[in-house]
Amino acid sequence: MSARQTLAAVVAAMPGVRTLKSCKSCLKAFTPTSRNQRYCSAACKPTRLLYPDGRRTCPTCGTQFTRTSVAHRHCSVGCRGSESPEYVRRQAVARRPHPAGPGSRPPDLEKRATATALRKEGLTLAAIGGRMGITRQRVHQLLTTARHECPA
Repeated sequence: MSARQTLAAVVAAMPGVRTLKSCKSCLKAFTPTSRNQRYCSAACKPTRLLYPDGRRTCPTCGTQFTRTSVAHRHCSVGCRGSESPEYVRRQAVARRPHPAGPGSRPPDLEKRATATALRKEGLTLAAIGGRMGITRQRVHQLLTTARHECPA
């Protein structure tokens, strides 16, 4: 039986005493303030043991920052993401200029001209869509954007 199990058995037998836990770092018995508490004080947490002053250097940019957990390696989200190739790729795509705005394609001028010519002949939007292989809503969109870009 380990020292931790022995301590737990002794405390469990005492009436009116809250359950004591053993600190994972220094093995002292303490009364936890929450159910998940593992260390008796902030001084015993692994972060404090590895980095007594709580300071660490960011591997990406070299700045000093205060760690808040053992897994905290970078000073910011930007520095954390900059190590992964996916992040670099996303940033390059985000900086690329878009001719008609983000998430849109360049306008199909040939389709627009065809739709405009057929409409001038008197065809309905559904008939134009049937000839071009697109929906009548798309025909309307092509004609509307043509009208807005070059009012004749």
